Amino acid sequence: MKKRNAPHSGPPDKGSFPLDHFQECEEEAEAYRICLNKELGIPKKCKEEAKSYLVCRMDKGLMAPHTMQELGFVEESTWEYEQKAREDLVRDIENLTRASKERVRKEFAKEHSKTNN
Repeated sequence: MKKRNAPHSGPPDKGSFPLDHFQECEEEAEAYRICLNKELGIPKKCKEEAKSYLVCRMDKGLMAPHTMQELGFVEESTWEYEQKAREDLVRDIENLTRASKERVRKEFAKEHSKTNN
């Protein structure tokens, strides 16, 4: 006769994501869904709701405990950080364009003054 394994009593293995059969984190999940709907499906705009949902799952033993950094919640992955990086990039491009136009203008003026003398 085969021996059966004992049921798993701790949090699930890393990478598994068991269903919340008893809706223990339904309130947090609903807040996240509402945020996604409001933000047109952009998850980075709903980081706080996602964190709350994951904390609830960890607190209820529905997933193994992890730090938020381990779950990918770092400053560089926020919507605000990316928005600032895009704004900085646009500003840098505008500065390069201005500097380039100024160099061309100066070169043209220099060449023009040589031909007029």
